[in-house]
Amino acid sequence: MCKRKNPGIYSLAMKLSNRIAVALAKKYGVLLAEGAFVGGEMAVEDPIAKLFGRYFDVKAGCRKIDRS
Repeated sequence: MCKRKNPGIYSLAMKLSNRIAVALAKKYGVLLAEGAFVGGEMAVEDPIAKLFGRYFDVKAGCRKIDRS
């Protein structure tokens, strides 16, 4: 089971990655999704993962790709 030792570090990592995504999107004129916490887990909308998740559930350690 995956337990978070320091939930604050996940929040900080999410904020930093979102800031980087916004800066890269502006610089290169691309569209990048921002992450969010969903059900206590970090989640990013990804069209490829969404399509893949329709047909498969993939789990690797504490991470997963599924319909959620």
